[in-house]
Amino acid sequence: MSEYSVTFQPQNKTARVKKGTTLLEATQKAQITINNICGGDGICGRCKMIVKKGRVYGEVSSKLTREE
Repeated sequence: MSEYSVTFQPQNKTARVKKGTTLLEATQKAQITINNICGGDGICGRCKMIVKKGRVYGEVSSKLTREE
């Protein structure tokens, strides 16, 4: 199974995650706390991130567009 390296800034923390891992799950693995009131369902927008390198795969939530 594919594995990816995800680095979070400005904390400069990196997590190695398997394909299919959500960014919220990756933050938890990197020991970064994000106050997400929707539990990672993509509704509240609290886990909105900027992807500097690479691609994002998966469904678009009702709160965030694919461009966001």
